[in-house]
Amino acid sequence: SPMYKPFHPDCRAALAERTWMKPIAILTAAMVRHMQHTMREAIAAAGGVMQPLQDLVRMPLIEPLVTGSAATAEQAPPPGYYVHEVGGAPMGNSDTTSVVDGWNRLWRCRNVLVVDGACWPTSSWQSPTLTMMAITRRACQGILRAAAD
Repeated sequence: SPMYKPFHPDCRAALAERTWMKPIAILTAAMVRHMQHTMREAIAAAGGVMQPLQDLVRMPLIEPLVTGSAATAEQAPPPGYYVHEVGGAPMGNSDTTSVVDGWNRLWRCRNVLVVDGACWPTSSWQSPTLTMMAITRRACQGILRAAAD
């Protein structure tokens, strides 16, 4: 039967490992490299050059706090540090290309809803909480609608 396969080759390679923590570290590093590469490509396509945050924002009173922080480091910050992680369980029309259906139900376990940012392909800069709440409400309404039918 069809199974969801991660889209990025580094993710597939990492998932082939048979230990628990090693794939997580490999996936995180691979996703950060992929994210940085994608950001550089997008900025270059618009005619720009990716620059460090310290070069873009001048705030003399805050600069000592920003220097050396995880937010300005080249490597990934710890999960949930300052970003709202999204992606990883794409929404779609088939279990061969996605993890959840259009109502955020897992294809393989229909009574489990994925209502965080995992079903998103990407997000804007910040504050996805209201959208996550809307997705959750919509998914719950779908359950109630199905139960009423």
